[in-house]
Amino acid sequence: MEPNKIIESRQGTHGSFAENARLSQSFLELVATGHNFNKLTHVQKESLHMTLHKISRILSGDNFEDDHWNDGGNYMHLSVKFNHGRD
Repeated sequence: MEPNKIIESRQGTHGSFAENARLSQSFLELVATGHNFNKLTHVQKESLHMTLHKISRILSGDNFEDDHWNDGGNYMHLSVKFNHGRD
């Protein structure tokens, strides 16, 4: 599928890429101010990043899209599964 067609087809569920990026980056900037942020492993940071990315999609796209909700929780679970990146 052509990139433009993919973008068009996903705008209904994912919302505007620009809006999603704005929200996601704003969340990440806020998270980085947390007292423990520098103690987090790469796995923990990425888990938070991807969870916030899904929250951004919920807020800018289709808030009833089950994948956004399921994926957000699954990214948090991955951090635990990988022992918070201590492997």
